[in-house]
Amino acid sequence: MDLLQKFSQVEIRADARITEADRAFCQKHQEAYQAALDTFRQLLALWKEACGQQRHALHDSENPGYVWTQYLSSKKFPELTDVQISMHILEVHKKFISVIVSYLNTTYHLSIDADEVEEILIPSPEYYEDVDIESVLQSIVLRYEKIVEMILSQFDGRSFSEQAPYEMVMKCHRAAWRKSDHQPNFEQKKNLVKILNGACCYRYARKEEQISSREQWVIDSEVKSILKGLAHFETGAFEEYPDGIDDLLSEKLAISEWCDLWEFENCTKLERIKLFKNGRMDIRFTNEGYARQFVADYLGTVW
Repeated sequence: MDLLQKFSQVEIRADARITEADRAFCQKHQEAYQAALDTFRQLLALWKEACGQQRHALHDSENPGYVWTQYLSSKKFPELTDVQISMHILEVHKKFISVIVSYLNTTYHLSIDADEVEEILIPSPEYYEDVDIESVLQSIVLRYEKIVEMILSQFDGRSFSEQAPYEMVMKCHRAAWRKSDHQPNFEQKKNLVKILNGACCYRYARKEEQISSREQWVIDSEVKSILKGLAHFETGAFEEYPDGIDDLLSEKLAISEWCDLWEFENCTKLERIKLFKNGRMDIRFTNEGYARQFVADYLGTVW
């Protein structure tokens, strides 16, 4: 199977799996992408023609080092070459993928990696040594349907709206279980769930992190996935955080040295979170049933 056949083998079926709003966004950017692509391909053809004309007009067989670019270059502006135009065309493809992926990530609260999509849909020179990569790049025309369908093919039959809770639960599970021996790094007793080790630390803050003191709390980056799961468990929504959890999720250290207890008076399921200097985090629910449900639905009961 040649390279172009490989790109065309992704069947276009994505329109049935997206909303009208998704389709409108994708079609708008499909049109803009196609217009930009056509423009730069025309520019590349014109540039190559201009270079040929200059070579022909200024050809000097007795002087192998003759300069034929003097009317195509400028001291005031960057030099233009066919390689630069070709590389820009490549960037147009990448930008289109990035825009579609960013939209889906934002709309459905996903974490799709645009680079991984690029690797599948755009050939890379080091992987195709026997192929005329420039001609392949010139022939590629991406369709949003193919991008969407390729992404959906990685979801094991789940829709975009179904993938978001799946990803969140998987992140919670990874954060709650030890990779070394596949044992839980948590325990549940009545209405209390304890993250046993490495959930947090109390350390000297770097200058750019300091809020009000030199020593502050830091939440482990993976354990933040559990906090996001807690917020989802409480609210049923993504990126809707009860007061306090938003501080705990902050990228900078927004947790003062004295603040090791967070109480959630306005929550139905979550009662409080307490941090310990040995790295433990205690999550107390309003009743044992909620604690059991959170463990079963988010942290998992088996590796």
